[in-house]
Amino acid sequence: MGEDQMLDRTRAVLTASAMSLAIASGFAVSAHAAVSANMSKGDAQNACTTLTKQFNFLEPTKKGLPYWKDAQSKFQAGKKACDNGDPVKGATAMDQSIRDMYVVPDTDRKSENG
Repeated sequence: MGEDQMLDRTRAVLTASAMSLAIASGFAVSAHAAVSANMSKGDAQNACTTLTKQFNFLEPTKKGLPYWKDAQSKFQAGKKACDNGDPVKGATAMDQSIRDMYVVPDTDRKSENG
């Protein structure tokens, strides 16, 4: 086998290994949702704040779309729960309302980035 063939094979193996690692690490990150039923009240309250900001940002572009009313209803129920001392329930509802608009919640992005 010539030197060029050996380099090509080495590159192919390294590329395949790097891609496999990237895919595996992506699955590990996406498998961990930031909003969960067993999160602390403090973390849930932070999630409520983050998700409220995101919902308010999305509202002008999502309002009127077929899924808007259901997403808005879930969000309002979540906001009410957050405001009434049940941030875990609230953050869970808000998280789902944003997913219902086909958007990844910012709380997931924060867990992906550290």
